Amino acid sequence: MSTTILWLIGAFAVLGAEMLIGTIYLLTVSAALFAAALFSYLDFSLTVQCSVAAIVTCLGAIGTYFLRSRKKSAVEDVRLDEGNKVIVNKVNVDGSAYVNYRGAKWLARAETGQLQSGVYIIAKVDGNELVLTKQN
Repeated sequence: MSTTILWLIGAFAVLGAEMLIGTIYLLTVSAALFAAALFSYLDFSLTVQCSVAAIVTCLGAIGTYFLRSRKKSAVEDVRLDEGNKVIVNKVNVDGSAYVNYRGAKWLARAETGQLQSGVYIIAKVDGNELVLTKQN
C-alpha cells in the first residue's frame, strides 16, 4: 500500500474523530495529514512528508488558539442578560422568587433588601440565579 493511501486513511480517521468529538484542533491535524498525503503523491521523501505534517499541525494549532481566544467567553455571554426586565409576581418566604425569563423559570433574589411584587432589572446572573435590582 502506498504512503499516500496511508496518509489519506489517517486523515479521514482523524476527520471522523473530529466530527464525533467536536474539537477544532483535530481538524488541523487532519489538514496536516492531507498535506502530507499531497507531498507523498508528489513523490517527496518520508522525511519531508512528516515535516510538512508537523509544520501544518503546529501552524494550525497556533492559528486555532488565537482564533478561539478572540471569541467571547461563556462569562461574557451571560452578561447579555444584564439590564433586561423581569416581572416578580409572587415572593417566597425566604425573600426569593421564581420568575419567568427566556421561556424558563429562574430563581431570583434581590441585590439589596427584599423582593416585592413588581418589575425588576437583572443586575447579574449568579450561576442559575438572577440577581435583581429595582427598576427606577
